[in-house]
Parts: sequence; structure tokens; C-alpha cells
Amino acid sequence: QKNPQQAPSTDPHAFLARILQFCECPQYLRRKFFPMHPDLQFAGLLPPLDMPHHLRRGDVVPFREGVVVESNASAGANGDGEEGGSGGGSLVECGVPNRLVQIDRVLTPGIRCTVKIDPKSYESSVKRVKSADSQQPRGVMPGNVVSPTTPRDEDGIYWGYTTR
Repeated sequence: QKNPQQAPSTDPHAFLARILQFCECPQYLRRKFFPMHPDLQFAGLLPPLDMPHHLRRGDVVPFREGVVVESNASAGANGDGEEGGSGGGSLVECGVPNRLVQIDRVLTPGIRCTVKIDPKSYESSVKRVKSADSQQPRGVMPGNVVSPTTPRDEDGIYWGYTTR
């Protein structure tokens, strides 16, 4: 029996909302938030929106979108006796190659958040931890979770749209 969540939308509003939400999401987060769905079958053919929060691999910027991959409880001991960073907050995948960002708060894994990162953190040496979503140890850099409007309010950067 088919899952009704996986059936193509018959409502044009739901179809368009799903497409717009997919396009607004940074490419490195899409697999976390959008499982395979018939409505998104040809979404890969759409041109990228190239918005300021759709960052490229080597971009050094003060704000990034991310997904919480581990809460504080699972970010602690990592199997070899090391602690998962000194801040005690959740680990966030922000699209920085081989690095996670440890934020200042404990958030539920799987949610999307906007993170403020000191640009100097990109070059600094980092402690390595093992995360649940990867077998390889990854570096951890510090960051603070902020409101999605903070990039616009502080730096005047366009930071995407919301689909209602």
C-alpha cells in the first residue's frame, strides 16, 4: 500500500509550495529535509536561485544555514574519551567541508537553523569529533544560533523567503 505522503499532489497549491520550499533550501541541506517525492521528480532541472544563503564549498561568511545533527546528549563522549567540544551545545551541519559547528544552545536534531560563525574560525585549528552521521572524525568550530532575520537586520543580506 502506498504512503499518502509520497503520492503526487493533486492540489496545485501544495505542489507549488513544495517546489518553492525545495528551491529556497540550500543545496547541501536538501537531502536532509526533502525525501524522494513525485512532486520533486524534475526539480533538479530547475536553475539554482543563487541566493546569498546558498553558499559554495569554500565561502567564508559570517552566517550559514544548517541542520542540527546531534544534540548535547549525543555530542558528548564520542567513543575515544574526548568531549564533543567545549561549548556544550548541539552540533550543526552548515556545509563547511569536514567541519561541524557547535552552537551555544541545545536544539532538537533535524531542525533547520541559522548560525553566526566568526570568520576567523574557518582558519583556526579545530578539535576532531566523531558524529553520528559520519564515520570519519570531523572538525568542530564554534558558532551561535541566531534568528533567520539576523543576517538581514545586521548586514542587510537577503536571506531567503518563507512559503506559507
